[in-house]
Amino acid sequence: MLSESSVVVGWSWTPGLASRACEPREPWRGLDRKLTAIAKQRAALDAEELALIREAVRVQLWRSLGMISMREYLERRMGYRPQVAAERLLAAEALDALPAIEAALDAGVLSYSAVRELTRIATRKTEEAWLAACRGKTVRQIEELVAERDAGDAPTSDPNPDLRARPVMMMLRP
Repeated sequence: MLSESSVVVGWSWTPGLASRACEPREPWRGLDRKLTAIAKQRAALDAEELALIREAVRVQLWRSLGMISMREYLERRMGYRPQVAAERLLAAEALDALPAIEAALDAGVLSYSAVRELTRIATRKTEEAWLAACRGKTVRQIEELVAERDAGDAPTSDPNPDLRARPVMMMLRP
């Protein structure tokens, strides 16, 4: 402790040293914060992209560029594989009728992968129930939740095992 008679003779500052001194002793916290911020930004960009895809479909953007479909546009201009382009189109179209799910994507509450699953089964009538049922779940858990449900089913509806996708095995003759 300095007394009143103590005098500070010199002081120096090294750029960057102060900021490192303020970092938590657990660097993983800052890394986690940055990664989750990126995930929220990505979700917001996905929401914006899906809204723009809907608008592009309305104005038939692909025709002005000499393409035969919006799917071709997404493949050529956005670099999506055919299956991904088809999924983006389906999700974009479904979100037109699901404003709460779209808002959850925009806010980063849900990822695109989760939204893609929900748009397969949620309706305007059931979307709030699905959002509540998905709160705190991983995408894998959401996939399991929707796996045995049909479009329009609520999360509380009885599962229908016949709706679950099953692996297909083919026997080839030698």
